[in-house]
Amino acid sequence: MNALNPSPSLVLFVLGIFLSVSTAKANHRPQISNQVATLHKIEKSIEIRFTLHDYEKDTIKVSLKVFDKNGVSYNTKGFRLTGDIGYPIITGDKRILIHFNQLPDISNLIIQIIAEDLIVEKIIAEVDTTRLKRDFKKIYGFRDAYSDSGRRHKGNVRSYLMKCFAENNLTLNNQRLFFSQTDFQKSFQEKFGLQPELGASTEQFEIVNIVANKTSVSQPNEIVLLTAHYDAIKGSPGADDNGSGVIGLLEVMRILAKHDFGRTIRFIAFDLEEHGSWGSLNYVFNGGIGSHEKVAAVINFDMIGTARTAPDSQELPDGFGEYFKEISDRIVANKRRGDFALSVSDENSALVSQIIAKASKQYVPALTLHSLVAAEDQLHDFELMSSDHAAFWLAGISAVHVGEGGPTRNKFIDSALDNGSDLKLDYQFISNVVRMTVAALVILAGTDQATTATIQSIR
Repeated sequence: MNALNPSPSLVLFVLGIFLSVSTAKANHRPQISNQVATLHKIEKSIEIRFTLHDYEKDTIKVSLKVFDKNGVSYNTKGFRLTGDIGYPIITGDKRILIHFNQLPDISNLIIQIIAEDLIVEKIIAEVDTTRLKRDFKKIYGFRDAYSDSGRRHKGNVRSYLMKCFAENNLTLNNQRLFFSQTDFQKSFQEKFGLQPELGASTEQFEIVNIVANKTSVSQPNEIVLLTAHYDAIKGSPGADDNGSGVIGLLEVMRILAKHDFGRTIRFIAFDLEEHGSWGSLNYVFNGGIGSHEKVAAVINFDMIGTARTAPDSQELPDGFGEYFKEISDRIVANKRRGDFALSVSDENSALVSQIIAKASKQYVPALTLHSLVAAEDQLHDFELMSSDHAAFWLAGISAVHVGEGGPTRNKFIDSALDNGSDLKLDYQFISNVVRMTVAALVILAGTDQATTATIQSIR
């Protein structure tokens, strides 16, 4: 998390680095065969028999749609289902009975069997604390843009991220450039007529945004993003800020990489967030998003590593209760414990915020999530724009920041004490944030792993 409130800007000299990796082993869709429907008039029922296959022999979720040839759905209150319906269903020969209150005109009836093996409850159970800790060991350490040791380790982290993405068969399309504060200020002034207070320096900085795609077959240019910055402020090994966010991003990626979705899911590790969100500003305003692409939603991880159950472990900034009374009252009622995750969005991103909240409540009830939606005149208060989500807000793109509240909970932020000894990361908390985000991204991207078999003739 940086200490600057980023502003919209253009920066120069973008060079795209395109790397492709081989197509991976992916999870196969379940298959349905031998489907047949038989009418039983006396019982007022229709018997459906079919064979269910799955290459990985996963348990399957089976559902039915019943409608007429004009596409009008039958009221589900008009019938009930028994047999091999719902979840979990094992593969093999299956039987479902539709029990009607009153038999419909079967000559006008269409029945669809839907088999799906991307089950949110199942895949969020794959979150692995051992993997999180292993990744943390690779990420942890000085990762600033100023010192030789910081630049060296940041390069090692960059290589590790690319390796992890490639191993999970994502396509890399990185963004790289060199620029100085003088270049930045000049382009900013030319574009907006204003000059940011950054100080003049001609020292060139390298910025590399690591961009990896899990590309959708059906809607490749509809994109959902998960982002986290991988740099750290000078003098800090960045355990929580933002080692926690990076390992969370990697864990989400590993879980989702083997599934197919209706939209492309793009994972971005941003560079130089601690320099004023230069990586994300460059990505958003200088060619990172293709003209043919539509970004539907962004979730940004920044500091998801600390949770405190002790009373008074969560500070509330002055005036917070005046702006966000409901959230403030809940925190105070909980004796100001820092045991919750916080999502922050602008008004344009409220729908995405609601989807994240729904995913948290439905799939990760153990995680307390407070959802803050800020009006336009509140965005510069309480450092709400102090991370990479702000660049997307400035571009009118729906984005939600997910974190812990930054320095209101972690007193070691931006210091040498943000380390693995003085600051103890809470891996259960990180795991729950990851689970919530996996569920939210499945909703936002839409599953593309369902198979449908249609029956239009009933015997």
